Amino acid sequence: GTAELLVLRQLLGVEVRAESTPRAHLDVDQLLALLDIAAAVEAIVAVEVGEASAPRVVTKAACGVTVTFQGTDLRLDMAEEPLLEAKCQKGSVSVPRHGTSAEVRLEPLEVRAGGGASGWVSSSEACLHTEAPDGRPDEVRATLRHCFPGAESEHFALPWRGTIELLLADPRFAPHRAWLEAARDGLESELVRPSRKRPRDEEQEGPAPRNPRARL
Repeated sequence: GTAELLVLRQLLGVEVRAESTPRAHLDVDQLLALLDIAAAVEAIVAVEVGEASAPRVVTKAACGVTVTFQGTDLRLDMAEEPLLEAKCQKGSVSVPRHGTSAEVRLEPLEVRAGGGASGWVSSSEACLHTEAPDGRPDEVRATLRHCFPGAESEHFALPWRGTIELLLADPRFAPHRAWLEAARDGLESELVRPSRKRPRDEEQEGPAPRNPRARL
């Protein structure tokens, strides 16, 4: 019955589906204000918990939580010009039950730096996984699994690296240098192969239509 279903959800986890498409459009001044607020909250929490006398420990989630959405758009402007744009068709954010990790999955993830000056760079799937070993927030490991073009090259850089470099060069972001450098250098990049259709799926779809104009 309904009571049994509610108990089962509490035991296995909670899933939330967002019907509308999340969108965020802000400029660097608004981003700076958000970082200032986050830094202030972190300072208050550090005082309340007593970070100097005892190490903080990440609280384990009492139940698993998963939030799914159909798409999202993000745009960051500087001087009324697009500095970075990102979008995806579907995604999810999940925290496992009794875990100290979190996962953000986006499919596909498309990124464009510098507005129309450069084209979109796409990864058919991207997954950001964060984990705090032993519950220590100062030892959080973050790994991004993706398949951006050119990722196999030793000179590969994530498509938002240039944007972070610009923010690091801005004196106003000096108080948040540690966070920006962590976003630039502290993210482990792991290449994954794009998923392909199985032969059985291709047989069900039938052969691809032939182009009568094609010539060898």
